[in-house]
Amino acid sequence: MEYMTKAQQKKYHELVEKWAKYKEIDVSDELRLEVMSCVIVEMEKLQEFVNANGPTYTHKAKSGDIISRARPEYQQLQECRQRVGVLVDKMNTTTSSTHDDIGDFIAM
Repeated sequence: MEYMTKAQQKKYHELVEKWAKYKEIDVSDELRLEVMSCVIVEMEKLQEFVNANGPTYTHKAKSGDIISRARPEYQQLQECRQRVGVLVDKMNTTTSSTHDDIGDFIAM
């Protein structure tokens, strides 16, 4: 975890604490939670940028038309959300056999 920023480490410990209520955390879960915490912190920063600047920008094409496009940060935000979703699904797959109240965690 030396490579993680303080914000990522804080998020990691929060996630471990929450998930530990629903399942026994093994080594593969720890790795998933490390990745998830890094992605969530990145996602939060991207969301702040998109909130401040909007999801699209406009520019003038060679033809003179004004074109609206999705910001790269917005596209990165969507990718982060997908990555978190995949990680949560993997955690749920291993959790469903050990605890039935995972819905309570997801609702947090």
